[in-house]
Amino acid sequence: QGEVSQTRRIVRRVNAAEIYKNLSKDLDAVIITHLSNPSDDYKPYSVSARSIDCLTKLKYSDKSYNGVGFEGLVITDDLSMLALLDYVEHKKLDQTAQKLVAGCKTLEGKAAVLAINAGAHAVIALSADTTDIVKGISYAARINPEFMLKLENALSKYQKFAGK
Repeated sequence: QGEVSQTRRIVRRVNAAEIYKNLSKDLDAVIITHLSNPSDDYKPYSVSARSIDCLTKLKYSDKSYNGVGFEGLVITDDLSMLALLDYVEHKKLDQTAQKLVAGCKTLEGKAAVLAINAGAHAVIALSADTTDIVKGISYAARINPEFMLKLENALSKYQKFAGK
């Protein structure tokens, strides 16, 4: 039973990837959900580097699977959504993530930092404290050069998107 279920899940993902590849030629941006990704320790897709790699690269980071190669802007869904906040509040973050979010006072600020670190280019913050989000992102960029590069890439993607 489990083996059949796993096979069906993989087939659905392959089919979805093909659909996204076809659509990506016509899309300037996508919004990524906070649903949990079973193939990445149940992280929400919006903070899963594996998920965002699959969407934005032609090969996953580990080079084992083909990705979509989407070149547009990747935006998270609203940072105040419960699935994401539950993850940020209750999941034990690795040491690097803990350091990155140390400058945040709110769960939404932590979620924004985690999303950008995973590869998102923009976040939606409808009811969040945007001051904390900006301070948290600034802090993460100051303490971690790799995060700074991701932030610069996000800003570049956003500027390209805004110029269209």
